[in-house]
Amino acid sequence: MLGRLVLALAAAFLHQSSATSMKIDYLKLTDVRTDPITHPGGPSPHVHSFYGASEAAPSTTYEKLRAAAGNTGNVKENKSLYWHPTIYRYDKNTGRFAVQSTSYFSTYYIWPTGDATAFPDGLKMIGGGAGTATESRPESDCSNPGPCPDGDCERWNDFFPATSCDELEMSMLMPSCWDGVNLDSADHRSHMAYPKNSEADGKCPETHPVRLPQIAVFTRIAPYLGGVHLFSDGTGHFHADYFSGWKSKELQEVLDECENDSMFSAPTGWCEDHVTFRDAPKDEDAEDEELREKLVPLQPPAFDASAISDEPVDDVAHLPGGNQPVVDATPRCVEQKSKKACKALRYSDTEFPLGGKFGKRKACKWTKESDDDEDEEDEDESDSDADSESEDEEDEEDEDESDSDADSDSDSDSDSDKSDKKRALRWYLKKKRQKRCKAKDACGELKGKKKCKKFGAASRCVYEGGECFFEGE
Repeated sequence: MLGRLVLALAAAFLHQSSATSMKIDYLKLTDVRTDPITHPGGPSPHVHSFYGASEAAPSTTYEKLRAAAGNTGNVKENKSLYWHPTIYRYDKNTGRFAVQSTSYFSTYYIWPTGDATAFPDGLKMIGGGAGTATESRPESDCSNPGPCPDGDCERWNDFFPATSCDELEMSMLMPSCWDGVNLDSADHRSHMAYPKNSEADGKCPETHPVRLPQIAVFTRIAPYLGGVHLFSDGTGHFHADYFSGWKSKELQEVLDECENDSMFSAPTGWCEDHVTFRDAPKDEDAEDEELREKLVPLQPPAFDASAISDEPVDDVAHLPGGNQPVVDATPRCVEQKSKKACKALRYSDTEFPLGGKFGKRKACKWTKESDDDEDEEDEDESDSDADSESEDEEDEEDEDESDSDADSDSDSDSDSDKSDKKRALRWYLKKKRQKRCKAKDACGELKGKKKCKKFGAASRCVYEGGECFFEGE
């Protein structure tokens, strides 16, 4: 969270042109195997979670969105519909898949003030998914990581952590450059493109010259139980669909007139003087749970998904649509349990696949639990240090035992106290010597702007302020 805040502040400082973001929150409408963009004539290949206007039928049109009686979002004028593959948790004991409830969903509209065109009425697009990570920047941010359930840290992909979290916040970016002609395309992507460096004010390609607002999609699970999680298509690839339900003329006024100096996903950027927030007044100090509670009374009647499909989608033995789970988890340093396995892992085999000769470098270090900054070169010395500590421990235990013999006439409470202290000392010294496998700073291996850009692109390394660092920090 802190790393994202630092980047946000840096972005606000670097972008001198006027900038704006607008946060809109939603609760989930329904989970159903349909997709009004890719499969307007019937069921889709996998289940989706829907947010926004109370329409989810395959035949949904712009006119139906505008006429929708309900809306799970908090902005009256926004009748758009958003959806992403439903998130499942697999229970290894029962062999069943359970839909995971999202605490709440948000979209951040980000644009340079006065330099963006409103979504044309009925625009459709898909963003993210396999092969788009560099542009869509998918992230899963685990707040206050806890243990894996029952100590089992198996995972099937790189997106969902095996550890529990107070909250898992997932995000990605939608494309924001339009070809200026088509509301959709055969693959539902080609009429759209990402701007340079996926920045909201980045240059659009000549083939897609019209800048639209960038939509940053955020969804959350709180609490996140850990264990095996996956999307309904069987993967860990985050993608999202968008069907605009705005009146373009109304949205254009917001894009031209609202300004709050935030060219990033600002949690307190609202443009509340330009759109109607149904949960007004807005509160900069409101916590997530408070935000969610204010959305509850705004929700439309429970959506009857059976009118679309009566297929069971929750607590099922197989993913609906016949999708097979894809087990494709990249090795991580923290999962290596031995020194040999730890030192064998190279960057090219991890989630930070540095290019060129750097990919062959060791990605992990075997280090003391209590020493995060210990260098690999010091490992042999630390081994000998551990032996010395072991001898010191034995000497201290002998001294304690001698002291105990000398005070054999003491009462039983005193003996018990000394025994507890010895046990605590043994635990402390053992913990101090305990080692585990930790990841090195992959981007930090790349010295200089040229190397950072050339060999760190696939690992999302960026160069700024004379340093190469991971973009998600």
